Amino acid sequence: MFITELLTLVLSFLDNKSLLKSALVCRQWSEAALDLLWQDIHDLRPLISLLAPLATERRFTPQGSVLQIVSQPQLPMMAPERFQNTALPQKFRRHLQAQDWHKWDRYARRVRTLDLDDRRPTARRKVENSVFDEIARTRPREELLPNLHTIGWWTSSADQQARSILFMHSNIKSLSLRFHNSPTHPLATYVQAIVDRVPHVTRLEVRADTAMHDLQTEMLSL
Repeated sequence: MFITELLTLVLSFLDNKSLLKSALVCRQWSEAALDLLWQDIHDLRPLISLLAPLATERRFTPQGSVLQIVSQPQLPMMAPERFQNTALPQKFRRHLQAQDWHKWDRYARRVRTLDLDDRRPTARRKVENSVFDEIARTRPREELLPNLHTIGWWTSSADQQARSILFMHSNIKSLSLRFHNSPTHPLATYVQAIVDRVPHVTRLEVRADTAMHDLQTEMLSL
């Protein structure tokens, strides 16, 4: 008799390289191994690259630019952290198509935690705003990661902070956020979006570069 819970327990002791090999054994092993590989995301690029290859634009002459493919999984089951580290902003190499979301759905349902922190080395891996704009415009449903329950979003600017809204939905139970306020991305707007999208949160951790009493109005909304 095949016991999924027991297999998952055994595989949970493996590192990502071993999990990748386990995912090639058979269908049952593949499902369990991929669930473990994708449950915690610390870098958005592998997740976003499920939709389309990311590229870095380098301008060599005033007349033009060259697109260099920097991250494209050769296998869909590629471990999320096995991406080249680059400080240059990345964008989609092409526009998204409807069929791109079929591949996304296979892996997005496995994600349970988004934990992004600008203090980590992977924070050098930037993604252009155009990528998030296209995801928001073409997504077939509101919930991008339907089984996501925890978001940690420690970013260094208000525009990066605003990106987190894209992944929020009513199943989120835990939020850890760094608040920023700017004329182009008012904190009040961000907080109201959290209230609207995450009504059932049970744990909230907030940090800010300014004194918390300066954010009193916004905090009362939560």
